[in-house]
Amino acid sequence: NGTELCSNCSIGTFQGYLASKTEDDCLDCPSNTKTLLSGNAAATACLCVPGYDGQILGTVSAGSSNCSQCRAGKFKGTVVGFSCSDCLDGFFTNQTGSTACRPCPAGKDCTDFDATPVPCAAGTFSAANSSWGCDDCAAGKFNIWQSQSRCSDCPLGHECLDPSLDPSDHKCGLGRFAFGGKPCETCPDAFYNDGSLCDLADFQGQDCPLGKTSMKGVIPIKS
Repeated sequence: NGTELCSNCSIGTFQGYLASKTEDDCLDCPSNTKTLLSGNAAATACLCVPGYDGQILGTVSAGSSNCSQCRAGKFKGTVVGFSCSDCLDGFFTNQTGSTACRPCPAGKDCTDFDATPVPCAAGTFSAANSSWGCDDCAAGKFNIWQSQSRCSDCPLGHECLDPSLDPSDHKCGLGRFAFGGKPCETCPDAFYNDGSLCDLADFQGQDCPLGKTSMKGVIPIKS
């Protein structure tokens, strides 16, 4: 019957006039924009692509894009919506035009989510995706390295008053003991050490053996 079927302009194009003859009459969306569907009749159907925000300014037949890249610390993951969103707590992006934010790696501080993650200092730590930056090691724990995800228990017979220092440099001397990272103390009466440190096990009830006596902090001698 000679009737011609009309076809939609493809995704990423638009056409606002009646009686268009060919697909060549469909106009491309402005740069950094695309449409969600086919068959668009105006430039305003073109939306900023992921990683860009803004909207189209123009008429049915022509349009100009004011889409700009998302700033560092922001992202836009879909065509839908006009604005970039802030990274969530525990995520970051230090690049512009991001379509997603990256998880904060363990041992890093990402409280400035628009900057490169900062290594946690000695004596501190952070778990992956931490939203609070680096935390101090708890009492009785230590960490002498940067970028750590956990702290270690202070060994018996050592002080860990400063969690950023190496416990091996803070050993209790003969006749002294420490546990839980607390300051070294003198071994109590009726306890002894035989050249090793007076540790928690001694403190809990190891008496002087028969034929030996003990004064505070002294290696046992014969009676």
